[in-house]
Formats: sequence, structure tokens, C-alpha cells
Amino acid sequence: MKLTLLQNKLKNEYLDEIEQQAKLENKAVGICKNKKINEIVNELNEHYTSNKATYETYLKVYNRLINNNKNVEKSEINLLLHKAKTSSTYDLYRTSLKFGLINEIKELQKKSDYARKNKKTNEMIELTNQAFDLAIILKDNFKLNKESIIFERVNSKRKTLNKMPDLKNILKNMDEVCVKKYKDILIVYELFGLRPAEFKKGVSLKLKQDENGENVIEATISGAKIGKHSGQDVRICTTTLEKDNELHQEFYKNVFRQQLRNGGVYKIEQNEKTYKSLSKFFYRKYGTAVSLYSFRHKVASDLKRVKTDEDTIAAFLGHRVDKSQTYYGNYQKGGSGGRKFEATATHKIKHTKNYNFDFNYNNNSVINKYRKNITILY
Repeated sequence: MKLTLLQNKLKNEYLDEIEQQAKLENKAVGICKNKKINEIVNELNEHYTSNKATYETYLKVYNRLINNNKNVEKSEINLLLHKAKTSSTYDLYRTSLKFGLINEIKELQKKSDYARKNKKTNEMIELTNQAFDLAIILKDNFKLNKESIIFERVNSKRKTLNKMPDLKNILKNMDEVCVKKYKDILIVYELFGLRPAEFKKGVSLKLKQDENGENVIEATISGAKIGKHSGQDVRICTTTLEKDNELHQEFYKNVFRQQLRNGGVYKIEQNEKTYKSLSKFFYRKYGTAVSLYSFRHKVASDLKRVKTDEDTIAAFLGHRVDKSQTYYGNYQKGGSGGRKFEATATHKIKHTKNYNFDFNYNNNSVINKYRKNITILY
């Protein structure tokens, strides 16, 4: 495995440390080398996941990037990050490449340990050395706080809201079978702006009356993107309907019927097959300008248009901090049709607009160091 000059220098520094440690502790060099490998992996493994689907996604992306770019040496694996066209793709590639390297290192360590148990000394040494070289590559390419690429969000759904047709026109582009199958799902997207990943968990709908006796629809949504300091586990969002919107009025009647049949709750969900079908439909009709996520920006615009307070906006969108809503929607593109919004969520909303957050990663934990009255920089 070919290393760069800087990586070889780093490797030699570590080998000197390992030899000294082996002499001091009276241990084999291989044991100390394996310990150093684990130190590097633990330091950089902040994206560890026990979720099988996420694990498989990272490995799939890693293998695709490696197999499609065989001219790129693993020692310069971070060059593949320049293939990303958006910030979200960049984050996915970076995490997947790091995760894939760590996975390879651990597999080599397992094989080395197996060789040791079978007294295949030369094979054990060779496998440990390969794992050590990969750990050097990992350290060099993905060291903490390494500068990342800055992207201009040209295709942000927020910026392409003016290209988004209303739901009535979207449904006109579907055949009758698709309209029957997807209409309720799209109306829920339009009313509540939930994430596709949240819809897969199912949404519970109820009809109620607010304090003024006006009919409202309440949605209980299980959140996605939940972290130690981010996201809402569960949120309950309430909205009125547009009185002159035929789709909304039909939907109200349908929810009423479903409630009667299902013990007072209409549970609606979007499975993976439906999600893929709808995503393909939007791409064929509107390219990258409009997607299911566009509804989320549209709802954020609706919330801002009627001057909803920031805590309610955050809760309605499933955010835990008020800063996040500044990246969604805008005041000009909303069209709430006089709708009213209310929301409650699992966690209290944190007010971070006037704070700067420095994220320090160490063994999967996040330490927030903040200073007041400094513009946020992420």
C-alpha cells in the first residue's frame, strides 16, 4: 500500500513511539502497534452506528466510490470528496469513506487475530501492518477539524420554491390510479411539511376543534434526525384547512370517515416503495428543482407568512433549536390561505440565534462551546 510522504513521516513517528512503548511495557511491538491502531480508530469514529440500514448505506457508498475510481490511491482517498456536488452529498461521502476505512481496518485486525490463534506468525504480522497503514491513511485524510469544502446551494429547495406548482396541478400530472393512491399522502406533506423519513414511521391524524370552535387536523409525528442535542422525538402539529381548497375539504371528510372506521385515529404511512415512486415522479416532471422535500420548505414559508412565533415554527418542523428554521422557506413564497398553526414537541426549544457553536467530537460525544453575540458560522 503506497503512502504519501507526509503519511510516511507520520508512520515513522508512530513507529518510534510504539517501539519505545514496547520496551517500557516489555510487550511485543505488534501488541503496541495494534493498540495504536485502536487509538486512531476510536478518535475518528464519531459516526459509529448500530443501525443496520445506515451501516449498509455507508458501506454501499464506500464500495461504489472505491470501485468507480480505481485510479485514486487509498492514501489520497479524500480526493473523492470533490465528486460531491452538494453539501449533503459531501457529508455522506466523507462519513462513508471514513466508515469504510474503519471497517476495513477492523476486518484486517480480525484476520490478524485469527492468524495469531492458528500460529501463522508471518500472516499475522503482515495483516497488522496493513491495518496500521490504513490507520495512518485514516488519520491523515480525516483528522478532526480538517477544513471542508464550502458549497453554494444552487439547487436548494428553498431557492427553487418559485418553481413549485400547487398540489392541484401536481395531481393533474398523475393518472387516476396514482391520484387515488398518493393524494392523501401528498396532502399530509402539504399540510405538515414532515420529512420523508418521518412519514415512513406513520402519522396519526385526528379531527378536533380549537378554542374558537374551528375545525382543525392534528398530526402526531415521530421524528427523524434525532441526536443528543438535536431533533424532536415526537411532535404534535395542528393546522386549520383552507376553506376554499377543494382538496383540503375532501381530505377532511376522508379523515372523518377513517376515524370512524379505526377507533378515532387515521394512521397513514408511506412505505419505501411509495417513496421511491413519488420521488421518480417528481424527478421526471420537475427535475431537481422540486421534490417531496419542497413541501417542507413550503410549510416553513406558510408558518413565517402568518408570523407564527419561532418556538412554534421549530416544534412544527421538528427542530430543537430556533436557528434551524432560518434555512427553511421564506416570507415571500408562502401561501397559507389563512391557515393557523400550533405545535408541541418532546423537547423545549433552545434559542441559539445569537450564539456561535464549536463542535468538538470525541468518542461520539458533542461538546458545545458557545460565545454570545458572535455570528453563527456553520
